[in-house]
Amino acid sequence: MAQAILAWRSRRQSTAARRSPEAMGGRPSCGCESSAEELPMVGRFFPNCCEDMEDARVVNFEEAVFDAQSSRPSDNEIRPISCGNKDFVAMGVVPLGWEITADEVPEGFSFLGGTACVIQKTDMDPSSRKHILLAMPEWAVDVDLAYRLAQLTTCLELDSRVCRLWRVSCVHTFNTVVFEFEAPQGEPLSRWLQRCGHIPEDGAVELCRGLLHVVSHLQGVRLCLWGLIHTSMTYVDHGASFATVLPVACLFSFHGAKCAAVTMCDRCADLCLTPEMERAITVSDRALLQEPEARSAADNYAVAALVLRAIAKVGPEDACWAFVSESVSEAAADLLSKALCRDYAWRLTPQNALVHRWLRPCAQVG
Repeated sequence: MAQAILAWRSRRQSTAARRSPEAMGGRPSCGCESSAEELPMVGRFFPNCCEDMEDARVVNFEEAVFDAQSSRPSDNEIRPISCGNKDFVAMGVVPLGWEITADEVPEGFSFLGGTACVIQKTDMDPSSRKHILLAMPEWAVDVDLAYRLAQLTTCLELDSRVCRLWRVSCVHTFNTVVFEFEAPQGEPLSRWLQRCGHIPEDGAVELCRGLLHVVSHLQGVRLCLWGLIHTSMTYVDHGASFATVLPVACLFSFHGAKCAAVTMCDRCADLCLTPEMERAITVSDRALLQEPEARSAADNYAVAALVLRAIAKVGPEDACWAFVSESVSEAAADLLSKALCRDYAWRLTPQNALVHRWLRPCAQVG
């Protein structure tokens, strides 16, 4: 696992070098040496600047596994979230009248770890709606949160764009928890971006507004995504309008969320971890992510990072270049820069972001 983290870090560094303004013929990148007059927004959102948070720093993943050893016993082991090739039939979790199909599991369900399969009613048309079974190890799951999510989504008490969780099954003999999700509508944003390059800014407004509504609703029922929001787990329709988000991250305990973040590091070269999750991994500081305001702020940071990548094809480490090069509008830059502040106390909240002028229906882009 340590090798996976280091490999991810190396990929990020090489990607950042290729995308640097100097390499692309643009303005110099904004490090801590840049003047406030030259780049007025720097230091409020850029990860390498330390003006907002005294101990803010770029994560050195070489320290991740070792620093974590000083944490409390339940958190001191970072390991992949894996269930192997689980036999869902043997576990008795396939509902009566349903069967496992050979269909490909929709992207995003096992992105954070675990094993998944597609099931369908035996007496239904092959084109009918399908469900997804997702198996996770017991140690990574907060079962109380999982039951709450299932109750809220099946009773339609959450935003309808949260993928519905129908059932939670604890299979203690296999040390596994199995979740039955409704198959999402649309296609993964990651696949859409691979095909089309980027989302036009008017589409990004709808995407950002929809994700912020989901984050705000989750916050209202004491659920969070731990800042683990990725394009693979965000689904859009054919017009790139936001359709569904997979709430898999809501199922994790603190320990599980940390391990899921490390699993993401192993699978994604363009991953953006929130500052709170970076600190949780490197020094195993659970205090930040235990505060409801910090958890909500982490989700807001992740939404802003995802939207920035969808518009400008860059992550927060290159945000200042995207803003000063006018890759995004001034209104979008204002919202995203405030949502990407490293210190969550200065970060824009989901509720405040939703009334920002960039997201108002009558707002003019530009």
